[in-house]
Amino acid sequence: MLAVLEQSCSMQRVNKPFGGNTCSCRAIKFQSQLGRGSSFWSLFYLSPAAFCCTTKDNNMLDKIALLAAVTILGVLEQAYFALQVISARRKYKVSPPCVMGPPEFERVFRAQINCSEYFPIFVSVLWVAGVFFHQGAAAACGLLYLYSRYQYFRGYALAAHARLGPMHFSARVLWILIGMAIVGLLIHFLSLRPLLLRQDLLSKLHRFQG
Repeated sequence: MLAVLEQSCSMQRVNKPFGGNTCSCRAIKFQSQLGRGSSFWSLFYLSPAAFCCTTKDNNMLDKIALLAAVTILGVLEQAYFALQVISARRKYKVSPPCVMGPPEFERVFRAQINCSEYFPIFVSVLWVAGVFFHQGAAAACGLLYLYSRYQYFRGYALAAHARLGPMHFSARVLWILIGMAIVGLLIHFLSLRPLLLRQDLLSKLHRFQG
């Protein structure tokens, strides 16, 4: 099994000339520490290529790590809101699928619904802005948005008018993310245009010479 892993990593070094000596197989190092005769750990080596990492792969992950962290925080926040609705149902004796009840329950339910409605939009523009514009700026805006949504939920649960401030703030942050996403995409496509024109010119030149 170890020989297969070593062969897989050596093949990846050949296929990745720019990765050269940066490819290190974690599975081989881990098994060599445990002993070459260990057959139990070989059960975990179903995909040898998955354990081989390059500097290029790490750089790619670094470019999306903050976005992934903010996304996970957003998912946890949505789960928290859903749990609050479950708690409110038990507290005010409102069984599903009924959505009508005391004003206290309806405010919590409406706050959760509103946050979940905007969450797909938020995640979409967060990633587009982070990939094409700037990861740090997009992640910072994402944290501000999640915090404002938390304040929105707490305020709405207490009183309807208490939701307005956080709601307006989160809308502004969302528009900033949308703006960054649009600008980033425009810069990307405009930077591709000279390259496409150059390739077209070269292809015409080759046809002329042929």
